[in-house]
Amino acid sequence: MALVLELAPILSAVPLSLHVYTRFMDNGPAADADRYDADFYRKLVDHALDIITIIGADGNILFNTPSIERTFGFAEEEMRGRSVAEYLHPDDLLHVNQAIERILSGEKLMDEAEFRFRHADGSYRWVHAVAQLWRHGDTVGLIVNSRDITTQHEALSQLASSNELLSKIYSASSNLLSISLPDTGEFIEVNDTWCETMGYRREEVIGGNAVELAIWGSKENRDSIIADLNHHGRLNNYEATAYAKDGSEVLISLDARLLEVEDETRILMSCQNLTQARQIEEELRQSQKMEAMGQLTGGVAHDFNNLIGVTMGYAELLQSQVEDSPTTTRYVEQIIDAAIRARDLTSQLLAFSRRQQLTPESIRLDQHLTQMLPLIRTTLTENTDVAVESSTGLWSSLVDPSQLESAILNLTLNARDAMPAGGEVHFRLDNLSIQPGLPKPAYIDNELPSGDYVQLEVRDSGIGMDAEVRTRVFDPFFTTKQTGTGLGLSMVFGFVNQSGGRIYVASQPQAGTSVYLLLPRARAAEDDNSVDVKRSATAAQDTRHSTALLIEDNDPLRTL
Repeated sequence: MALVLELAPILSAVPLSLHVYTRFMDNGPAADADRYDADFYRKLVDHALDIITIIGADGNILFNTPSIERTFGFAEEEMRGRSVAEYLHPDDLLHVNQAIERILSGEKLMDEAEFRFRHADGSYRWVHAVAQLWRHGDTVGLIVNSRDITTQHEALSQLASSNELLSKIYSASSNLLSISLPDTGEFIEVNDTWCETMGYRREEVIGGNAVELAIWGSKENRDSIIADLNHHGRLNNYEATAYAKDGSEVLISLDARLLEVEDETRILMSCQNLTQARQIEEELRQSQKMEAMGQLTGGVAHDFNNLIGVTMGYAELLQSQVEDSPTTTRYVEQIIDAAIRARDLTSQLLAFSRRQQLTPESIRLDQHLTQMLPLIRTTLTENTDVAVESSTGLWSSLVDPSQLESAILNLTLNARDAMPAGGEVHFRLDNLSIQPGLPKPAYIDNELPSGDYVQLEVRDSGIGMDAEVRTRVFDPFFTTKQTGTGLGLSMVFGFVNQSGGRIYVASQPQAGTSVYLLLPRARAAEDDNSVDVKRSATAAQDTRHSTALLIEDNDPLRTL
């Protein structure tokens, strides 16, 4: 009976039950606590939902309310006198003991903790407990109010796992994801892809706004996007240009939504980077255009070549008939000279269309270039420096030497014209191996077949080219010069492609131009084959008293 009579001070010491106890005492039938007998307190304790526990300074359990059995399956008498540590999860012992020590030492008047408590069936359940110092007579310990929070803890754990999964999906998305405020443009969140594409660190973006960072170039551009978003409520496949930290343009297709979060509006934006895709599309269009132009010019050049052949043939025949007439002879010579220039022009068109006759040989480009240096220096102005650099162990290349010389001279002339006040022309030779999955220079497109190439770079320090000129630089008859046919680079383009290589141009206004010729590497077997072909050709020349069968489908040319 004495134990029951002491329940009033126990209840008054329990933090989480204090408001319940006070309401009963202050607002009950009578405010005088003496009116409540031992039965009242027993019923109050028996029906309490929370567990009230008294623990001695030695850690042994002195008292539990009956709710301990309803919650954990242990009878109150069964636990009395046993150490509370017996029921705690091993991983939680340390921080529970630290909390008990803080209260017993007087460091804290009250402390709380969450830990796992063993059930009678052997499982562990999560408990939230609040404890404070307990003194009653000679007894010093703790009075603890605790409740089972397993369900809430599992729900929070599942929510945390779900949030973690969503966070990982958000971060790992290949799209550029951002959450921002519509009014100020302040960024609340961006994912890793956004930071990598735009060139920012995350801490540089969060808290900043789109106008300060110039993401859309200008405030007016952003206002236009927001106006469209507000008008439609959402944006789908909306193409816009964003600007990275270094000022480079990033072409994007964005989807945007207005979200209501905690009574505040947010903009969720998901963007796809179209920059590389558009570059590939442009490269494909350029390739198709060049192929179509090559077929057209090749067909025209072939027919034109026949006409030139007839013109030159009859002019030469006529020349022998008018030797006694100086005036007529001069006229015929002018016809022949014009025909020769037309023939050269036709040769350039055939080179562009990749229909010229090539005689490839295995040559060392470094040696060939060294032999050409006197001619190259003569082509350039006196105030232009020439530098030649070659990597060690340079491979041989399979290429037509005469066409290569013509290509190098064309590039040298272009470099000279791009440097009216002089400058520097730098030739560099390197081995270049293109293999799937391995990194390659940025200027090389996806159309270059895998394999080994010898790369010849011709770099000048001239005026450079803008993007519009670069896209047309290989077009036949396109030129930025006051004079010229506009067929120089077209011829180089056709020659390199017909040789199984590629040509690329990298240039910026006022930053010079680099032209890269990638020519296929010659193999030992190709060297042997070229020797056999030469021997066969030499043997075939030793023929006499033979009959030639002429086959020509062009009537005027066959008649000549």
